[in-house]
Amino acid sequence: MEYDGMDSLAATLDRITDFAKEHLVELVEWNYIPYGIPGECHPRLLVILDGAADLTSVLQQALDHVMRVCCNETKTILIYVAVGHQKWWPAWQKFEPYFADQEDRGVELNVRFRS
Repeated sequence: MEYDGMDSLAATLDRITDFAKEHLVELVEWNYIPYGIPGECHPRLLVILDGAADLTSVLQQALDHVMRVCCNETKTILIYVAVGHQKWWPAWQKFEPYFADQEDRGVELNVRFRS
């Protein structure tokens, strides 16, 4: 099932405060990296790259989630980028081929940048 609200969700994330980040787990049917709490697998994964954690580590956690932890259960990945291009691009170059492999397996990948 494709999620059609990516633009709306990305717009909402543009307004996230520190308090909201701490309460992301209140939303249902999403897994969150790095702000989530380990638990059951959901069809959608939200990856937040806001500079609070090392981007390379967060992207690695996301791949581990999709390829091992919730293998075959994640159908949509939304990567929300809230850091500058100079930080984003080097980290993304390392992982883009692996995320492309997930797209080849039918996982929908969306990358949204803070506006």
